[in-house]
Amino acid sequence: MVAADTAHRPDLAHGLRCRVRPPRRRGRAARGLWALLGGAALALAGCGIADEPRLPDVGVGPGTYGAACPRLPVDGTGFPGTAADLIALAAVGGDPLLSTTARALDATGLAAALDDPSARYTVFAPADDAFEALPAGTVSRWLAEPREELLAVMAHHVVVPRLDADALAAGPAGLETLDDQPLVVTGTPDRLVVDEEQNAGVLCGNITTTNATVFVVDRVLLPDEVR
Repeated sequence: MVAADTAHRPDLAHGLRCRVRPPRRRGRAARGLWALLGGAALALAGCGIADEPRLPDVGVGPGTYGAACPRLPVDGTGFPGTAADLIALAAVGGDPLLSTTARALDATGLAAALDDPSARYTVFAPADDAFEALPAGTVSRWLAEPREELLAVMAHHVVVPRLDADALAAGPAGLETLDDQPLVVTGTPDRLVVDEEQNAGVLCGNITTTNATVFVVDRVLLPDEVR
């Protein structure tokens, strides 16, 4: 069984951990974290492992799969840029797939973290249809200031370290997201289920970027405090 090493998470400035939740659910330290990160100017580029020994890639290799993959700038062996680069490119053009994810990452500053070449992430990126399936007005409300809920939601889609489809299917039983909540992935490598309760499927998976393995999913994964 593959063990997800969640201990290697460098601190941000002032000793605050690289984990995010809406401050109303936490104490003074969490409110200080939000103030430090500050909306679209979040300083999350250090959210990976830039200042610590590099984590090993777990099962990272070729094998991109899924019906939505032709809508992405990837081939069978992956993508030559960072996760942020991939999402930005998939947000434009005649048939965009990740435009809302790209907008949300930019609005919260998490795009900077996903652009860190030294980081190692597993990213579950909701397709545009996943956001459109939410109750009317949800995305607009999240994008309005303040963006605590949007930050928690998007952080819930990012896991350290980088795991491919084989590693996710083999274990660990539970992962930990950047918002410090568990995320369980089950199923087989070619038919993963992300969070059995929310039942998110993979539209295009196992996309190897320079700093992450990306899975485009058909649902927005909601952390407990947002459900």
